[in-house]
Amino acid sequence: MKKVGNAEAVVAQTQEVREGADKKWTYEFKNLPKYEKGTEITYSIEEEAVAGYVGALSGYNLTNTHTPETVDVKGEKTWDDANNQDGKRPKSITVKLIKQVENGQPVEVQRKEVKEGTDKKWTYEFKNLQI
Repeated sequence: MKKVGNAEAVVAQTQEVREGADKKWTYEFKNLPKYEKGTEITYSIEEEAVAGYVGALSGYNLTNTHTPETVDVKGEKTWDDANNQDGKRPKSITVKLIKQVENGQPVEVQRKEVKEGTDKKWTYEFKNLQI
């Protein structure tokens, strides 16, 4: 909390804010003087930067926004069948993208049907996956 009277802005109070039982992050500055040496004080707030977040201030409300990192997963199916000499190659295959976090259970995230492209390659891509 900064205050401005007739002089430069000075830090009036600081607070460490933590998540409450209601899952909200609230703060309140109480009993602040309205005047200093006859001049009305204007108060403002600032927040120290939080790693991985972009902060925005509206009045006395702070909003921190985090945009999760994403990754693309690309792959190619390779057939080792002498260029389909026996005619057994299917028209398409299904590729499943599986996610497993540490020791958790594997979970299917997406699936794609993959066919031979005009370039004779069987390629697939899963885009913008949150890390």
